[in-house]
Amino acid sequence: MKCPFNKIAVSLMFGILLFLISSCKKETIYNEIDAFADIQNKVTLDKGQYILSFTLASYPYSKVEVYVHDDLAVMYKQTGGKIYNAVSQSNNKYSVFFSPLEKSKKYYYQLIVNDSNGNTARSTTFNFTTQP
Repeated sequence: MKCPFNKIAVSLMFGILLFLISSCKKETIYNEIDAFADIQNKVTLDKGQYILSFTLASYPYSKVEVYVHDDLAVMYKQTGGKIYNAVSQSNNKYSVFFSPLEKSKKYYYQLIVNDSNGNTARSTTFNFTTQP
């Protein structure tokens, strides 16, 4: 005569094993980077055109922008101002061409980077003054 307890024990062990496997969750690992760690930003004037050049940490950014305004208080509220798309030059170096800008005026800017997951990072606020 066969023992029915063996089938029950095997079925129970199989059920426990299935439960354990199905209850395991994948762990999501995030690699945090500081996009602005070695920014090397500089604004130059070339033939009447102001050009911002900067370097970002290596990462596949989906969008790189620069937010510019001449009023720091308004800029902190993120109302008004202008957003420029940065152009990738090479080796994580980017440029933005500002125009038109008023003479003898102080402007504030902030770099904005986005990734393909919808995450956004903003740099600290920088400034420059246009020539008379």
